Amino acid sequence: MIKNWNKFFEDSEGNIDRIYNALMTQSYEFHPFNTFVRYENGKRRDIFASCPEDQIVDTLLDACLKYVFMEKKKIIHPHSYGSIKGKGQHELRELVIKRVHNRKDLYVAVCDTHHYYPTINHRVMSKYIRQHIKDPWLIWLCDATISRMHGEVGMALGLASSNILGHVYHAAIDWTIIVEYGIHDYYRFCDDKLMISSNLNYLHTMVRVLRSLTEENGQTLKPNWRVVHCEEERFEFLGASINSHDARLKTPSRRRIERRFKKELKKPFNPENKNDRDRVMMSWAGMKGGLRGLNVENLERYWRRVYKPFFDRLQSVEGWIEIERANKKWHNHRARSLAEAWDYRSQENKNLFPLAEGLRPRLPQGEILGDPQEPFPTLELGFWTGERTPVMHINPLTYAGPVYTKDQDSRRT
Repeated sequence: MIKNWNKFFEDSEGNIDRIYNALMTQSYEFHPFNTFVRYENGKRRDIFASCPEDQIVDTLLDACLKYVFMEKKKIIHPHSYGSIKGKGQHELRELVIKRVHNRKDLYVAVCDTHHYYPTINHRVMSKYIRQHIKDPWLIWLCDATISRMHGEVGMALGLASSNILGHVYHAAIDWTIIVEYGIHDYYRFCDDKLMISSNLNYLHTMVRVLRSLTEENGQTLKPNWRVVHCEEERFEFLGASINSHDARLKTPSRRRIERRFKKELKKPFNPENKNDRDRVMMSWAGMKGGLRGLNVENLERYWRRVYKPFFDRLQSVEGWIEIERANKKWHNHRARSLAEAWDYRSQENKNLFPLAEGLRPRLPQGEILGDPQEPFPTLELGFWTGERTPVMHINPLTYAGPVYTKDQDSRRT
């Protein structure tokens, strides 16, 4: 077992070949976890870390499962959030805030599964996988990953594949609530579930149905579920206290952000050091993202007064960013000018530039192309030859590619 990435990259090609051969012959064996404990809001979470080889295999399985359950068969409902690109907790919280804003006729039910990942039943998970996957190799890899947790229950927190498998485990319940019972305003973030309806009695009924479905999956709902009128009471969801008038940051979330301020101020800072500037910007971006959609104007003013040294650092960083942004605009303007010049010269001399009929430059907005010291940038070019082909990165002055016919040229995009 290779314990760190530095040793893995000493012979990366040999290690990759060894992993590939073991996977193809279904002889790959996972290594023991490195387990550590993390406490979040008073909750104990056991995190399971893997060695580099196991991380590579788990990332491969994660990509396969996302293709099957999200892209191809769309088993995971669009109202499922958490560990999905573009569908994090901030997006869901902002959506819920907008949904109940200024509404006087809505009720909200909030409930949570008790110890969701540690109580996932291996037999039920294997049944769901075999319903949608028929490839023997992928089934073998899924079973090997699930059985890494000894016993009949439990999924390892810390694996990329655990996130998608957690969604798969709950997908049948999601579709039952939305399609069979007609609760279209049903949203789930991992194991946190929220339902919105104008019928109070129906929401109480749906909580009982959800509890029954959860028990059929071998799990239980926490007894602290609530059904509230969104104008008269607040409900807590994803670190926010929300009603139809506003949304506030919960006290534990506020204290967590203030601890990050104090931790950052203890670190040395040099505004001319790019690593220090990036660290400050990423720290503030993470905190600012957690405040999206919340009414925290007064709180931000308080933070700017109490943690003034941090915001002084941030202001100095923003000054550097303005300089970099000005340089970026100059680079983009120069790249577009060179592209226009190349296109004009291509039309004038088709023998020197045979790409003129078949290829056109694509300059993504905001991307810096080429080095200021080079006479021409490397342009990103794409063409159509009956099926979509990969993008090529070529230099127009040195490329001696084929001359395309009119028929081929008419199919390009």
